Amino acid sequence: MLNRYPLWKNALIVLVLALGAIYAAPNLFPPDFAVQVSREETGTEASPAALSAAREALREANLAVKSSGIESGKLLFRFFDADTQLSAKSVVERRLHDLGQDYIVALNSAPTTPDWLASLGAEPMHRHTQPATWERSILCL
Repeated sequence: MLNRYPLWKNALIVLVLALGAIYAAPNLFPPDFAVQVSREETGTEASPAALSAAREALREANLAVKSSGIESGKLLFRFFDADTQLSAKSVVERRLHDLGQDYIVALNSAPTTPDWLASLGAEPMHRHTQPATWERSILCL
């Protein structure tokens, strides 16, 4: 059977499928369990001293850290599992409270999208924590 469509239509379909696959690929990389620490004062960045204090506290508590560092002015600690993440949150809160500066310590998930995909603007889809308005109205019926 012969292909009855022009070459440009077939090429367009292949291009759209390839772009769809590239921009869907970040969803294949599961996020890391993370603890994010930011300063309570807006516009100020977390200090390297806070990073080293938090690292030391996690080391003393024998909690396995996948990676840690300063990203976008905030401290980000990545962990292997949720139990370690929960324990690390309280350990980091206690240690940073002793520094005398106000920090916000929050549980988070950090994307693991490869750099080459992120440079193309591809990001994983975010799940909504609350249902949309029309879903809530259906639930109320």
